[in-house]
Amino acid sequence: MAVQPTREQLLKLRRRKVLAQAVLDVLQRDLSALTEEFFRYLDMITPLRSKAYKALDAAHGFYAEAKMLMGHKLSALSWVSATERFQVEVKTQSFRKFALPLLELVNVTGEEGGQGVTPGYSITASTARIDDAVAHVEEALKALVKLAEVEGAITTIVEAMAAIKRKMNFIQHKVMPQLDATIRWVELILEETEREDSIRIRVLQNKRKQARIT
Repeated sequence: MAVQPTREQLLKLRRRKVLAQAVLDVLQRDLSALTEEFFRYLDMITPLRSKAYKALDAAHGFYAEAKMLMGHKLSALSWVSATERFQVEVKTQSFRKFALPLLELVNVTGEEGGQGVTPGYSITASTARIDDAVAHVEEALKALVKLAEVEGAITTIVEAMAAIKRKMNFIQHKVMPQLDATIRWVELILEETEREDSIRIRVLQNKRKQARIT
């Protein structure tokens, strides 16, 4: 770092060090918050997977019962595929300047949140076991979409944490040591200059005293 060994530069260097430490503190707070959020999301993965597996298992059981009751009539039902019934809305949510994914499963075959939602098959030609199976499949889909959201958030958080750690390492292991070394160098030069000035002043004072005596 090329600087002039002056008191003005010394003050600038000290202010720069204070600023670097402030940035380091902010990065440390962000890293701590992201670490806490990472573990919060991590704790959600196992329950969501378990919920999805249980719902799919239950749906399979109800479908098997419906197949026993309806036989060939089950395959004759007019089904609306899952890709036609549902859409995944992709949004983002902000967390400490970072954009985390926010996913929502939306039923597009009827009015949301009401009884008018189309089930995706003929109710009159089916059995209640089909209703149960479809309800559990929908529950599984919601859990899987939430799981995708959580895993996406974890990926984003891990990438953000890695970027913060790189910045912190750069400040801690390059910027701060360089500033400390430069500040110490300027201080030594200034101290040496002050000693030389002090010696010069004493020499001049002695010469003046001797001149008065003679």
